[in-house]
Amino acid sequence: MEASSDNLKNLLPMLKVVMPRQEMTSGIRRPYRQYEEDRHFPIYAPVWHPVGAPHRFSRPQLGSGNGFAPFKPHGFEKSEEHLKVGAGIGDVGYLNELGTFTFFFNIFYPKDDPIQTSHIPRNFTPIEPSLSEWEVKTVPGHFPPGTVIASKGLEVSHVPDSEGKIKFSTSAREAAVMILPSGAAREDLVDTSRLHEYVKTHATDWYQHRNLYSGINSALPDPPGMNGTLYLITGSDKAKSWANAALPQNATMEELPMLFSYDPSSRDDRFTHIDYYTYSVFLRGITIALSAASWEKHLPEIPPDEVPSQSLHRRPLFDPQNRLVRIWHWLQRFKKEYIPYSDGIFHPSTFLLQVLVNMAPEADLALVEDSVWCSVINGESLTHETFILFLHRIVEKYDVTTNAGIATFVSREPKTTNPSLVQKMLAVTSRSSTSDKQMLKIIERLLSDQPKPTRKKNS
Repeated sequence: MEASSDNLKNLLPMLKVVMPRQEMTSGIRRPYRQYEEDRHFPIYAPVWHPVGAPHRFSRPQLGSGNGFAPFKPHGFEKSEEHLKVGAGIGDVGYLNELGTFTFFFNIFYPKDDPIQTSHIPRNFTPIEPSLSEWEVKTVPGHFPPGTVIASKGLEVSHVPDSEGKIKFSTSAREAAVMILPSGAAREDLVDTSRLHEYVKTHATDWYQHRNLYSGINSALPDPPGMNGTLYLITGSDKAKSWANAALPQNATMEELPMLFSYDPSSRDDRFTHIDYYTYSVFLRGITIALSAASWEKHLPEIPPDEVPSQSLHRRPLFDPQNRLVRIWHWLQRFKKEYIPYSDGIFHPSTFLLQVLVNMAPEADLALVEDSVWCSVINGESLTHETFILFLHRIVEKYDVTTNAGIATFVSREPKTTNPSLVQKMLAVTSRSSTSDKQMLKIIERLLSDQPKPTRKKNS
């Protein structure tokens, strides 16, 4: 991304983010953190040693701008009926640490419908009126057969005279590839605004249900349902067959570039091809957060040593050209890190919800649609460094607005297709407003004022 000198000055404080000093401890879980406020959001934790194929797959695929790509599109906790149709519009659940969507219920179906699971709130009532065909935009052949979706830095080539096989190599620290042998259809809710009031009415109950909380002392699930993690699907890309891979296959591998080959007929855990079920290979939706006051009033306190993290790689996607910088990055692989006890899957909306909750503390609810971050991701594979630039683009493009107690991001791009010079000047002036400075200050604080991690990890 190109940035002016003024923009870079605004970013300098964030580029110097340092996690709080870590203290050695003999236990697996750390003593209580030196933060008095309740941490109801996951910890944002840039780390040197990210692990796990789900993370190395889903993070790079965010850059495609298609939404969130589950590592295992079949997901968990689904009824047989739901497996047949795949995750879709109206589904409520969360993205778990394995990179899959855990389904709870669908807001458009009655409580006793076969598509529902046992994980449905006791006071559940479906939204009215029910979903109509005209509310859904469907593109049957959005991805043609044989589509290959590769993240930044991944070179893909087909193997001559070998139908259904490809080779791919990369010099990136992490990369991901998705293959759709039969293509995929796309469906999206045309207008999501009618869901907002319904979500506002029921979000507290949903979070209580997610945390098995009834207003008295209850055992929290593991991991707990943190604020900013409930997800309402408003669109998906569905396929009958798929295959994916996360690179490098071993998070500690440094022999780059690497070369792999793929056979779509493979049936192991990484390369699946089953025609019976429908798989949602990309999900788009609304991520939901309660205000700090609402959480404190209606939800249990999450013990600090049980707060999970969402992590990005501290190291750049590609090795820097400067030799001394490369050596310094290489030495970091030998560091001992402290990470939260449960490393949740990273999703940009969770951090953006924290920005909304801080920008609009008077709101009861905050909502972030995936279209917000998809519009500024620009094909990037997010690392800590590129995430800072990504957040700056959010500040440039969006305002925070509160309507009927619901805080959201609203695009402030000129509505005219060819804005005049005066309109451009007015847009630039508005972007240095007090609200922008406030948002940048909140982002800087959220990036730097993170709780201390809680579990020691030896590299």
